[in-house]
Amino acid sequence: DILKKIDEQKTIQSIVDEILEVEASGYTSITSGLIKGLDQLKRARSRHRDAILITDGNANRDVEEMFSISRSFRNLNVIAIPAENKQNKIGLKNCEQISRLGKGMLVKVTRFKDIPHALQKLILKL
Repeated sequence: DILKKIDEQKTIQSIVDEILEVEASGYTSITSGLIKGLDQLKRARSRHRDAILITDGNANRDVEEMFSISRSFRNLNVIAIPAENKQNKIGLKNCEQISRLGKGMLVKVTRFKDIPHALQKLILKL
């Protein structure tokens, strides 16, 4: 899901609160999220078009399409979260690849409660 659309005004705290309320289900399409995010960035008036993807990297759809879309970003940053299943290594490699292809940074967290700190760290670097 898109937590903040380009034309929405939200505080960082409200975005962090929403992130913490999201329950991991393992069925979200990373590719679909990337497409929606790219669409939002195309609507931006600012020349700063940074995106942050929070994911375990475990793709449930075409991995090559996911990587192809990642190349379309100018600055796609990834917060890699722990996987719910044993695909953790594959998911982490995917997160690394997405951030590299998207010309962004990768921040790894080992616990869900570390996401706000990782988000803050990324935002300060952008």
